[in-house]
Amino acid sequence: MKRLYPALRRSFFEDVTALGGAALTTLLALFVFFLNIVPLWYQVTLGLIIIPVVSVVIRHFYFRPRPRIEPHTTWAEKMYASSFPSIHSARIWFVAAMLSLSLKNPFIAIVLLLVAFLVSYSRVTLEKHDSIDGVAGTVLGLVVAAMMLMVE
Repeated sequence: MKRLYPALRRSFFEDVTALGGAALTTLLALFVFFLNIVPLWYQVTLGLIIIPVVSVVIRHFYFRPRPRIEPHTTWAEKMYASSFPSIHSARIWFVAAMLSLSLKNPFIAIVLLLVAFLVSYSRVTLEKHDSIDGVAGTVLGLVVAAMMLMVE
């Protein structure tokens, strides 16, 4: 049983971390579009473009290796091998903030914030990032959300 628990835990956090991935956050943006909330869709889409661009610029000038070192020989591999900031954390906190503040439903807000926390925690648990990377990603996501809400 002791051997099974770490495998289940890792599997759970691998599933959770996917919630902050590009595929799911893009699907969420499409969901907003199909709900016909066009201004929110523009904000979410623009934010989801800004986050990786800003992250790559940061990673280009400040390389911080992942806790489990990723080998890299090309510039693109180096960007992937860099840990700071966590793009998954930035994306999920951005989406959670945008949807929570726009939909104004306390239950949805609590669920989204819990999911955002779990995604950030999963990145550290899976040794993709250190805590500071997750915190930086969270700050980036919240700052971009604040910017998008001001653009309204």
